[in-house]
Amino acid sequence: MQNQQFISEEERAAYAKIEAPMLRLIARIGDFQHSFDGWDPVWTVLFQDRRKRWNSLHVSYYNGNYFISCHVLDMWRQYWQWKVRLGEFCKPDENAICLHNDWPEAATIEDALAWLDEVERDWVGMYRRLECDWPKRFREGRIARMFVERYVPQFPKQREHAGDEVVKYFCELVESHYYANEDDERFFVDKMTAGEYLELCRIGLSALDDKKDARHPLSGAEYYSRNSYNGSMGTILKMPRNSPEEFRKWIKEEDPYGWHDGGHQFWIGPGRIHLYASLDDDRRAKKERYKLSFTACFASTAFNLVKMAVAFHKAGKHVYLHGAKALRDVMLACDELEIVPEGSDTRYSGGGKHFEKIELNELGSRFVNVRDFVKWNPLPILRPRVLGYRRLDVMDNDRGSAPNPVMPSRGTAVSSPNSAVPNGDTAVSSPHSAMPSGGAGAAAPGRCSGKARP
Repeated sequence: MQNQQFISEEERAAYAKIEAPMLRLIARIGDFQHSFDGWDPVWTVLFQDRRKRWNSLHVSYYNGNYFISCHVLDMWRQYWQWKVRLGEFCKPDENAICLHNDWPEAATIEDALAWLDEVERDWVGMYRRLECDWPKRFREGRIARMFVERYVPQFPKQREHAGDEVVKYFCELVESHYYANEDDERFFVDKMTAGEYLELCRIGLSALDDKKDARHPLSGAEYYSRNSYNGSMGTILKMPRNSPEEFRKWIKEEDPYGWHDGGHQFWIGPGRIHLYASLDDDRRAKKERYKLSFTACFASTAFNLVKMAVAFHKAGKHVYLHGAKALRDVMLACDELEIVPEGSDTRYSGGGKHFEKIELNELGSRFVNVRDFVKWNPLPILRPRVLGYRRLDVMDNDRGSAPNPVMPSRGTAVSSPNSAVPNGDTAVSSPHSAMPSGGAGAAAPGRCSGKARP
């Protein structure tokens, strides 16, 4: 705690309380097996504190730094994140990312350490306790859409919003492999203008307008100004309609007039519908060409994409639809809904994934009818290290990096679950390492003894 500046004495006192428990947590977490998030080792500790509140503690390790975050599930706004750099407790002003001004509680960290002790003694029993006592509203899972549409009347049905004729036309379009290859020549154009782009907006958005007047149809510019993210302030509405060069500068964000759309110039409709005109180098044609495609981010309005796809095809405009097969499954109620923990963002679903995210409280009393069809995701398993499982500080030392001053030194080995210590002075260690005799094989106090098997 040297050279650390604090705003107030209260902050100094709070910082001093959590420093020692946080360092003990870092030293203790290495005794348990980790999983991977990409290339980074992570530990997830689900535990119940002394106030009977369920907590989700997440520890990740990257480049000598430990990132610790904790979420109190029963109180959604209590969330904090901290970083420990090679055993040093860093400054709060440059290290802590405390959302909603919530600081870690020393008691919560102590409860997590006590939970780790119980897991080390009987990790199978503690996991069974989690499976039985973990609140259902904070679990993740999947359920078939057809069951929800059958037993939950208030749940929106995508097929009814799109219309049976439109859904039939769209399914035939997908099954004819129209959207099979996004690099098909039909989805590319050599040049494009603002007028042509706005015409595509008119075709797509008019299919979503249930109150349109056939006697007084709206233009593409009017639809864009009413439905797009930028509205009437969009740059494309102010540039020349028939200039390919000006449209290219708009795509490249090289506006000579100083108009900027903040990176949302393709957001043209409700549900974050994006109509892209991407200008990329085509290796086959050896020149820049525009690729036309569209998608949406909000899965609850996926039926709008179906209407737009049918409208584009009937108008003779070839525009690629991302995730067309997944969207067909949604229309036919053949997909699955994702059940997310309470308080999650249930609207966003990008990357061409058009399944919806729902919470259990959205099903209400009807959950009793569909609970038998839910496939729950398993909770993360926390268990002690076993034979052949090496600590991160050992691997870092093998790479030649500096030893971690917080983690126990490399000299302690993990004994085999099947090993025997006849005289108390020699232990059989992992087959990947050799330990000399003379008491070096005995496990340190508080360390995993290897009694639990996976």
